[in-house]
Amino acid sequence: MRPCNMPREAMVAALLLATGCGLERRETGQTASPIPLESLLVELADVPLQPDESDPIGYAIDLAVSSRGAFIVDRQQANIKYFSRDGKLIRTLGRAGNGPGEFRRPYGAALLSNERLAVLDRGRGVISVWDSGGTWLEEWRVEGDAWDLDAAEGGNAIAVSGFLNVGDSVSGTLRRVRLRVHQPTGEIRNSFGTVPEPKHRYERIFGGMDLATVGAVLVSGQQFTNLITYTDARTGREWTHPIGGTWYKPIEFPPDDGRPFDQAGLQRLNEWSRQQLLMMRLIGFGDELYLARFDTYDQERVRVRFYVLADLQGRTRAIMGPSYVDFLAVRRDTLFGVTTDDDGNVSLKIMRPKRRL
Repeated sequence: MRPCNMPREAMVAALLLATGCGLERRETGQTASPIPLESLLVELADVPLQPDESDPIGYAIDLAVSSRGAFIVDRQQANIKYFSRDGKLIRTLGRAGNGPGEFRRPYGAALLSNERLAVLDRGRGVISVWDSGGTWLEEWRVEGDAWDLDAAEGGNAIAVSGFLNVGDSVSGTLRRVRLRVHQPTGEIRNSFGTVPEPKHRYERIFGGMDLATVGAVLVSGQQFTNLITYTDARTGREWTHPIGGTWYKPIEFPPDDGRPFDQAGLQRLNEWSRQQLLMMRLIGFGDELYLARFDTYDQERVRVRFYVLADLQGRTRAIMGPSYVDFLAVRRDTLFGVTTDDDGNVSLKIMRPKRRL
């Protein structure tokens, strides 16, 4: 989600997507075939991470890159692991728990100004802020169901997406919004958008609201669709475009039989989701472009990713994949991605585009 001109030995893994394809929303008949990442990217480094043996990386769900190294959000171990450029563990931030500086289900991280780190814990419903060395500074509660966060206003604010509550000072009631912009200390600067009512109960499960900042524009989208919403945080203007052209296969919800999600129901849900293209991450890339990560499963039932590079007018510049890189972070002109092998070893791969975007 977030931001190096880092040296080659920089240990943070990366992948960068380059330009191509040019699909317009109006060109509904045009088909784009995904191209291999390696055809557009040059690899700078592939560095194994070296966590403490007593605290291996369980499930790396997000990544934030600083000038010194990388913060890995480990959802399974409920902590943040801070690694140096050569892959050595510097320190571990937080631990499992419900108190200040502790995590239940950390989900996302973003680098703020002065290289402070903001972390969203969806389990506790809080955002915590840490200094550049990994020392806890403060935390504050997010009202509503927050799904994602990113740095905004040059790292001087925090944008949050989800199903968020905002109090109406006139009526004294709460209303639901999809975006809020906060001071790093938690005060709300502004709020935008509305939350659509789900048309199918699966939308409640796969309706997560991902977020990326692209210049002054907040880019957001839900997992079950390729329709992206763009919100100018300066003016509040909002517009939408689908991305991916005819490559994207729309979600096909099964008939709602009303049966509860017992063990058999969850198994059916899991099998259904493995056949879909779900939009799982948005990553800002400069002042005009962003990346959208779509997940699905291959014939061997292994999760694979496709990456769509798009602009703020909804034009798809390139579709890349399949890839086994788990997720991406961008810092300046370099893309960082985390990969996990069959033995659970995690490494970071740094790549740049072979040509200018």
